[in-house]
Amino acid sequence: MKRAAILSVFAFLLFASMRPATDPIPVLGIETEIKPSSLDEYMLLRASPFTYTCRARVYSVPGSSRYGILASPTLVLVPGKSETVTQKAKDFDVTFTVALSEKKDHAQTVVELTRNGEVLQRQVSNVMLTASAGLPKREP
Repeated sequence: MKRAAILSVFAFLLFASMRPATDPIPVLGIETEIKPSSLDEYMLLRASPFTYTCRARVYSVPGSSRYGILASPTLVLVPGKSETVTQKAKDFDVTFTVALSEKKDHAQTVVELTRNGEVLQRQVSNVMLTASAGLPKREP
Protein backbone atom coordinates (compact mmCIF):
# COMPACT_ATOMS: atom_id res chain seq x y z
CA MET A 1 0.00 0.00 0.00
CA LYS A 2 2.83 2.39 0.89
CA ARG A 3 4.59 1.67 -2.37
CA ALA A 4 1.45 2.50 -4.42
CA ALA A 5 1.03 5.80 -2.54
CA ILE A 6 4.66 6.75 -3.14
CA LEU A 7 4.37 5.89 -6.85
CA SER A 8 1.20 7.98 -7.24
CA VAL A 9 2.84 10.98 -5.52
CA PHE A 10 5.90 10.54 -7.75
CA ALA A 11 3.68 10.33 -10.86
CA PHE A 12 1.80 13.48 -9.80
CA LEU A 13 5.05 15.40 -9.23
CA LEU A 14 6.39 14.24 -12.58
CA PHE A 15 3.19 15.34 -14.33
CA ALA A 16 3.18 18.71 -12.50
CA SER A 17 6.79 19.40 -13.51
CA MET A 18 5.87 18.94 -17.19
CA ARG A 19 3.42 21.89 -17.04
CA PRO A 20 4.49 24.76 -19.31
CA ALA A 21 6.23 27.70 -17.62
CA THR A 22 3.74 30.21 -19.08
CA ASP A 23 0.00 29.87 -19.14
CA PRO A 24 -1.53 29.06 -22.53
CA ILE A 25 -3.16 31.98 -24.30
CA PRO A 26 -6.95 32.00 -24.04
CA VAL A 27 -9.12 31.90 -27.13
CA LEU A 28 -9.26 35.45 -28.45
CA GLY A 29 -11.40 37.28 -30.97
CA ILE A 30 -9.67 39.35 -33.64
CA GLU A 31 -11.35 41.79 -36.00
CA THR A 32 -9.96 44.37 -38.40
CA GLU A 33 -11.45 47.55 -39.85
CA ILE A 34 -10.35 49.74 -42.77
CA LYS A 35 -12.18 52.95 -43.61
CA PRO A 36 -11.47 56.36 -45.11
CA SER A 37 -10.13 58.71 -42.46
CA SER A 38 -12.79 61.21 -43.56
CA LEU A 39 -15.26 59.02 -41.65
CA ASP A 40 -13.25 59.27 -38.40
CA GLU A 41 -14.60 61.20 -35.46
CA TYR A 42 -11.28 63.13 -35.36
CA MET A 43 -11.12 64.05 -39.05
CA LEU A 44 -10.35 67.70 -38.30
CA LEU A 45 -7.07 66.59 -36.71
CA ARG A 46 -5.92 64.66 -39.81
CA ALA A 47 -3.36 66.30 -42.07
CA SER A 48 -4.76 64.70 -45.22
CA PRO A 49 -8.36 63.68 -45.97
CA PHE A 50 -7.10 61.04 -48.46
CA THR A 51 -5.81 58.60 -45.85
CA TYR A 52 -7.31 55.39 -44.51
CA THR A 53 -7.64 54.48 -40.85
CA CYS A 54 -6.88 50.81 -40.19
CA ARG A 55 -7.61 49.25 -36.80
CA ALA A 56 -7.30 45.78 -35.31
CA ARG A 57 -9.13 44.82 -32.14
CA VAL A 58 -8.24 41.85 -29.97
CA TYR A 59 -11.07 40.81 -27.65
CA SER A 60 -10.88 38.55 -24.63
CA VAL A 61 -13.87 36.55 -25.93
CA PRO A 62 -14.38 35.94 -29.67
CA GLY A 63 -17.15 37.97 -31.28
CA SER A 64 -18.09 39.85 -28.14
CA SER A 65 -16.95 43.45 -27.84
CA ARG A 66 -18.54 43.83 -24.40
CA TYR A 67 -15.86 41.65 -22.78
CA GLY A 68 -13.17 44.23 -23.19
CA ILE A 69 -10.57 45.04 -25.75
CA LEU A 70 -7.12 43.71 -24.88
CA ALA A 71 -5.39 45.63 -27.69
CA SER A 72 -6.41 48.02 -30.44
CA PRO A 73 -3.44 48.96 -32.64
CA THR A 74 -4.26 51.65 -35.22
CA LEU A 75 -2.52 52.83 -38.39
CA VAL A 76 -3.27 55.73 -40.74
CA LEU A 77 -2.14 54.98 -44.30
CA VAL A 78 -2.00 56.63 -47.69
CA PRO A 79 -2.77 54.45 -50.73
CA GLY A 80 0.18 52.44 -52.05
CA LYS A 81 1.90 52.10 -48.67
CA SER A 82 2.43 49.37 -46.08
CA GLU A 83 3.04 49.88 -42.35
CA THR A 84 3.39 47.86 -39.16
CA VAL A 85 2.71 48.69 -35.51
CA THR A 86 3.23 46.56 -32.39
CA GLN A 87 1.27 46.91 -29.16
CA LYS A 88 1.70 45.09 -25.83
CA ALA A 89 -1.37 43.28 -24.45
CA LYS A 90 -1.19 41.38 -21.15
CA ASP A 91 1.66 38.87 -21.60
CA PHE A 92 1.78 38.89 -25.41
CA ASP A 93 2.48 41.32 -28.25
CA VAL A 94 0.06 42.24 -31.04
CA THR A 95 1.70 43.11 -34.37
CA PHE A 96 -0.61 44.71 -36.94
CA THR A 97 0.49 45.11 -40.57
CA VAL A 98 -1.55 46.72 -43.34
CA ALA A 99 -0.75 47.04 -47.06
CA LEU A 100 -3.08 49.33 -49.04
CA SER A 101 -3.12 49.21 -52.85
CA GLU A 102 -2.29 52.28 -54.92
CA LYS A 103 -5.73 52.16 -56.59
CA LYS A 104 -7.50 51.93 -53.18
CA ASP A 105 -9.35 48.81 -54.34
CA HIS A 106 -7.90 46.23 -51.94
CA ALA A 107 -5.89 45.85 -48.75
CA GLN A 108 -4.19 43.07 -46.83
CA THR A 109 -4.07 42.95 -43.04
CA VAL A 110 -1.99 40.66 -40.84
CA VAL A 111 -2.56 40.41 -37.09
CA GLU A 112 0.01 38.34 -35.21
CA LEU A 113 -0.02 37.51 -31.51
CA THR A 114 3.40 36.55 -30.16
CA ARG A 115 4.91 35.69 -26.79
CA ASN A 116 8.70 35.59 -26.38
CA GLY A 117 9.15 35.44 -30.15
CA GLU A 118 6.76 32.48 -30.57
CA VAL A 119 3.68 33.02 -32.77
CA LEU A 120 0.55 32.12 -30.81
CA GLN A 121 -2.06 33.17 -33.35
CA ARG A 122 -1.97 34.71 -36.83
CA GLN A 123 -4.82 36.12 -38.91
CA VAL A 124 -4.37 37.24 -42.53
CA SER A 125 -7.22 39.05 -44.30
CA ASN A 126 -7.52 40.23 -47.91
CA VAL A 127 -10.17 42.92 -48.22
CA MET A 128 -11.74 44.34 -51.37
CA LEU A 129 -12.44 48.06 -50.87
CA THR A 130 -15.45 49.75 -52.45
CA ALA A 131 -16.84 53.28 -52.38
CA SER A 132 -19.62 53.67 -49.84
CA ALA A 133 -23.02 54.66 -51.17
CA GLY A 134 -24.00 58.23 -50.43
CA LEU A 135 -20.48 59.49 -49.82
CA PRO A 136 -18.96 61.99 -52.25
CA LYS A 137 -15.89 60.70 -54.12
CA ARG A 138 -12.79 62.79 -53.54
CA GLU A 139 -9.59 62.37 -55.49
CA PRO A 140 -6.26 63.97 -54.54
